Amino acid sequence: MTVALHEWLSSPSDTDLGRAFAAWVQDVASRMAGMPVELGETLEEASMSLADRAALWPEQYRREGRREGRIEGTRNALRMIAERRFGVGTASRLANLLASIDDADRLEEVTWWSVDCQTGDELIARVSEIGNGSG
Repeated sequence: MTVALHEWLSSPSDTDLGRAFAAWVQDVASRMAGMPVELGETLEEASMSLADRAALWPEQYRREGRREGRIEGTRNALRMIAERRFGVGTASRLANLLASIDDADRLEEVTWWSVDCQTGDELIARVSEIGNGSG
């Protein structure tokens, strides 16, 4: 789209309009990214920056997807361990607590706790501390 706009706005008198389009593209990209995105002031700069960034997105999405998959897999494994050791009730309570934990290091801690704790209540208490910021 920006290439077509660049061709359409090729006259030097269209520079201000090109800058306005560049600002709009930058605004849209920032909203989609959820953070400020700097693409440049001119339509040509914005087009090149956007193309460069777009080339990086597939790998970024793959990395994020792998990370999310590992975290979700760890949550499921912890729920199954809790169910086997402490019963369905503890597993259900644990699953609710784990849903808010996105930190792989914290989930690793919970893995060790699921082995070390003697009761389901002890495990739930420890995991609850993570949510309270005291763990």
